[in-house]
Amino acid sequence: MTIKVVKFGGSSLADSLQVGKAIAIVKADPTRTHVVVSAPGKRNALDTKVTDLLLGWYRLKKQGVYEEAAQLWTAICNRYFEIISGLDLGLDLRDDFAAIQDAQEAGASEDFIASRGEYLMAKIMADALDYEFVDAAKCVRFNSIKTASGHLATHDRLYNEGLTHSLVYSLMHDKRVVMPGFYGTLLDGKTIQIFPRNSSDISGAIVAAALQANVYEKFTDVPGILAADNRLVKNPRSITSATYRELGELAIDPSGVFHPEAMYPVQTAGVETHILDANNPREKGTVIYPDIRAPSLTPGTVIGIAARAGFSIITVYKVAMNREVGFVRRVLEVLEHERISFEHAPMGRDIMNVLLETSQLKDKEDYIVNRLISFCFADEVKIEDSLALISTVGRAMRDTAGVAARLFTALANHGISNRIIDQGATEMNIVVGVKESDLKPAVNAIYKEFFPSA
Repeated sequence: MTIKVVKFGGSSLADSLQVGKAIAIVKADPTRTHVVVSAPGKRNALDTKVTDLLLGWYRLKKQGVYEEAAQLWTAICNRYFEIISGLDLGLDLRDDFAAIQDAQEAGASEDFIASRGEYLMAKIMADALDYEFVDAAKCVRFNSIKTASGHLATHDRLYNEGLTHSLVYSLMHDKRVVMPGFYGTLLDGKTIQIFPRNSSDISGAIVAAALQANVYEKFTDVPGILAADNRLVKNPRSITSATYRELGELAIDPSGVFHPEAMYPVQTAGVETHILDANNPREKGTVIYPDIRAPSLTPGTVIGIAARAGFSIITVYKVAMNREVGFVRRVLEVLEHERISFEHAPMGRDIMNVLLETSQLKDKEDYIVNRLISFCFADEVKIEDSLALISTVGRAMRDTAGVAARLFTALANHGISNRIIDQGATEMNIVVGVKESDLKPAVNAIYKEFFPSA
């Protein structure tokens, strides 16, 4: 039996018109047996997502601002009433709305309230499709525990893979099911926990992996994954195909079409993923292949350009550091102690650069500089902020003569200097760091070089 797991994002479920399109997509293919949904998203640029409405209502109630909270609650209910009415469904959600209010009064967590947007949307979709509703709380288990401070202490992955896959399979195998995305429970099976915002793709990928689906389809409001951020490049082309490894190198792309954490379940299970436009579902979109099934491309073919601002470089100077056993370990130990992760760490004989997100250095810069000098006996340490990373991703980049030269020539011709260059261990990308003020012209220069007809 062919199984397709389908995930609809919030923009594809924003109102009755969009939900109607989603229903038609599922009904058009009988192999679309399992559906995962987000909460209704924005209907226009000035609109508010249902999840944000729920969180706003919850916080106002906690603050005792009851009149404004009541207005938000009415707006929330009306979003769902419009969808039900527009689809001419007989579903009655009044008991569910009352249960949410009762839970809030009884001290429900913020995560519980945030999860109700998906919960209610899944009930509507299940009713419209005549599929079984399966609550994500019954099958998705987070591999984490709450610490005394209320934060999550996680292990290797956000969710417990073995237990979650077993529960999903037992509840969904050989059925037609709708499941809400975005949440599950802690290992106690009771405490609701949400994934990070804008990452309900993970829920759909988990279902696809657990059921060993033939295809995981993610429907959104753009025609696939774009070759560059459309906030930086005007009308960039779509990526027609890529492997999971190649897409992983594009993970610093902030456009959010496919969440990086959603790749792990389907990649390890060998499930093919299709990113499709809910408004034009017959368009090919982007196909993401397991590496072993990747279509052949000419070596050196650039697939896409990822870019993001908000980075800093810690530059550590020490004469002959490359000959000192344990020096790099001590540098990274200083960062580890402050729970700071890093993106890249190129080094030479006397200099080591550590590239990381600036937000991680808040109120820590002076301490880190002094600690690197005292603990690592560095000669000098500097921190440079306001940098952006650009990753140019393609097939066999390292082994193809001329690709790097074309990239750096394109930047030089536009008067853009590189603050950092790293090709690292991968053969698939070249990473450059530029000033944030140069980000847009740099991305456009690279895009025009490798996509001249776009």
